[in-house]
Amino acid sequence: MYAKDEHLRENMDEREEELYDWVLSWPDAYGIDLESDPSTAHDFQTLAIEIVREARGKDYQLRHGEVTQKAVYLPDGQQIDSETVPEALTEVMQSQVRLIQKIKDSLGITRKQQMKDEKAESASELMDDIVGVMGNLVGDREGYDPDAFDDQDEQDKQDEE
Repeated sequence: MYAKDEHLRENMDEREEELYDWVLSWPDAYGIDLESDPSTAHDFQTLAIEIVREARGKDYQLRHGEVTQKAVYLPDGQQIDSETVPEALTEVMQSQVRLIQKIKDSLGITRKQQMKDEKAESASELMDDIVGVMGNLVGDREGYDPDAFDDQDEQDKQDEE
């Protein structure tokens, strides 16, 4: 229950609300129209929630640390040793960061994704220009006449003789 998005939104402190609102302002900064694509609006809300969740987790980790040692006891309750416990919280936080990065990539707001989009857009514009030029070259002629090449070949042969 505590991990649900609704619970997180209801229990945000002022700093987390500011972070949430700041992430929701990104579409304006990137020039993304949310009204034309409701799924993108949902993705930005998901991104904002996940970023707040990550910030909350990192705050917890900084305040409380993570238990890395566990005591090993005999059946009578006497401690005989301690063993290292895997850092589960750190792994979860790394997974959270990867999730946020994937959402950003899918929205096209990372620098790497924007560079790819710009390259694809410029390649598309170049292809459109080439098609336009080729269309003009073909459009200037009345049609393909294979006999025109035969006449040209005969004229070339006469010139050679």
